[in-house]
Amino acid sequence: MKEKPIINYDYFELYIVAYYLKYPANIAQMPLNYIYREDMYLILSTISETNNLFSISRSVLCSLIDNNIQSIVLDKIYQQVNEINNRSDIDNEKEMQNIMSHLKQRKMQDDAIVQVEQALNLLKHGKLNDGIDKIKEIQFSRPDELLNTTTLMIQSLTETNGFRTGIEAIDNEIGGFLSGNLTTIVGDTGGMKTMVSLWLCLKVLLTNPDFTCLYFEKEMPVKDIARRLLAYATGIETDTLLKASISLDIEQTNIIGQTLKASFQSNPMLENVLNRLRIVPQTNFHNAADVYQYISYYKPNIWCLDFLTQITNSSNTKDESYTLQVKNAVDRLKYIVSETNSFGIILSQIGKNTATQRAYKVPRLGDIEWSGTIQQYSTDIFACFYPKNYYGEDVDNSYFYLISLKGRNGNVVIPLKANPKLCTFENNLDSIVKSNMENWLKGYKGGKI
Repeated sequence: MKEKPIINYDYFELYIVAYYLKYPANIAQMPLNYIYREDMYLILSTISETNNLFSISRSVLCSLIDNNIQSIVLDKIYQQVNEINNRSDIDNEKEMQNIMSHLKQRKMQDDAIVQVEQALNLLKHGKLNDGIDKIKEIQFSRPDELLNTTTLMIQSLTETNGFRTGIEAIDNEIGGFLSGNLTTIVGDTGGMKTMVSLWLCLKVLLTNPDFTCLYFEKEMPVKDIARRLLAYATGIETDTLLKASISLDIEQTNIIGQTLKASFQSNPMLENVLNRLRIVPQTNFHNAADVYQYISYYKPNIWCLDFLTQITNSSNTKDESYTLQVKNAVDRLKYIVSETNSFGIILSQIGKNTATQRAYKVPRLGDIEWSGTIQQYSTDIFACFYPKNYYGEDVDNSYFYLISLKGRNGNVVIPLKANPKLCTFENNLDSIVKSNMENWLKGYKGGKI
């Protein structure tokens, strides 16, 4: 195998010095930490401090550096300056950029070596997560060329990280969702956060046939989620499914299996959608690093975490470190969606007894546990409001609302007809039903119930 030529970094650094002696006005663009030789660094630092607009002669340079540079080195530098003087500005710029790329690559390689050594030291001392995080921070590959702004403006019309959800109010009123962002769904205990988030994920998968989804379930056993999906797919209510599983009724179980098979045969898209949704059991992840591991491996377009504070290392909410743990977890989740260009949905509780102790039960931003951190990182925040949770039979038990508490592209109120036993919601409502639901909420917001 032919050996790669040895790179002459001494020549590269000398050329950079000569270039900025010729064009000192451009020195502000030069990262001085790319230069390793002490004498070359000294000259470049001196040039940077002079604020010269025109080339610097040898005599002027010598007066500035107090003869700290060997004469033979100055000879080589100004020999290179003469060569630069004999070429066009464009050729000199091209050569300088080519050399700069080599110096940048060297710096990144050396930084990576230092980080690897630091990571190994952390791993040797038993700090596994810290060591892995240090390795992931390494940036070694050369970045792509940046597009000019006008090109980006045109591409913004034809290429987008946005996607539709299949929910009219979200798609038409706020333009859908954007990959690389977090959305939070908040609600009181019993507010059907899990159920509506599952339904939302399924709607997105139905609307985007090439999408996949991971659902991180920390609050309940994965079989409970599977049973809800079985109700959704077969139209058999959850209490019937639960009775069949508890009693080990073989005949009933066979009927349910045949019903599922028939549902798939009559609606092939249903099976396809469910196979593009994977559930991560509560025992398989414990922190944001575990979430990142699954997302890096499966590369889902969307993912959901049920729910936020379950991925901290402490159960004591009054522990001083707990708030920091929550903030660090959300920091990491935001990093995950940015790096993987995925879309994340986080479920979060509202504070205990916030809604129950007042007349107006719709969650507010201030009710959210760790609301400051969530508001900072979430593009959209939706509140779940299920009136039956508070008023029983005094209100239609199918009424359910997703209400924007924060929206980067606008706020919406989404009335949904809930069917908890089948784990589904209806969003394409009859105009009269929709109007009745909207009017009920308007009246509720204006009253003192």
